[in-house]
Amino acid sequence: MSRLDLHSLPELRAQIPQVRFDAGVVPEKIPRQKAEDHIVDLAILRNPGIRPYLETGISRVASYSYFDELRNNWWCKPWSQSQYSGEAKPMPVPNVGFLPADALSRADSEYQQLQQLPDSVIVIGQRVLDYAKAHPEDSNIPEALALVVRAGHYACQRYSGSDKSEYTPVSKAAFELLHRRYPKSPWALKTRYYY
Repeated sequence: MSRLDLHSLPELRAQIPQVRFDAGVVPEKIPRQKAEDHIVDLAILRNPGIRPYLETGISRVASYSYFDELRNNWWCKPWSQSQYSGEAKPMPVPNVGFLPADALSRADSEYQQLQQLPDSVIVIGQRVLDYAKAHPEDSNIPEALALVVRAGHYACQRYSGSDKSEYTPVSKAAFELLHRRYPKSPWALKTRYYY
């Protein structure tokens, strides 16, 4: 997997202008790789239409940055053709005719590894929490924590009959850290509940 290079951000912004990649000023004492990873996490949280796979047919009708109140945001697993079809079958890796067999085999292996990861809110939320604890001086932390709480409520979810979401622990941890460390920030004032 390639890493985001801060020098490539202008080109990336030109390719997909609707996605917000800016991270403001990152303090110099934060390691570059950690700052780059956080920029990516923040971009994903700010743009709920981003998914790590391509959808066939008509995918999300709205732009990547549009926040869908009906929970068509980020991704759940197993990745399926439709998160709302009632089927929980993973999408097959498409057989792309121009790729050699070893590339298709590697793609299938990577796909299977990705299927083992938790849903978007848990993966991104935990990364934000870890970064926030290690680098509390980053001015983007309050926004990122608030967006994790929002994602815990509005990301796609499978309901099990319980009133608790599988995202509640991450949402609660982000909420508590936001209100403990940054209680007077605009993001804390806008984030009154966790889900």
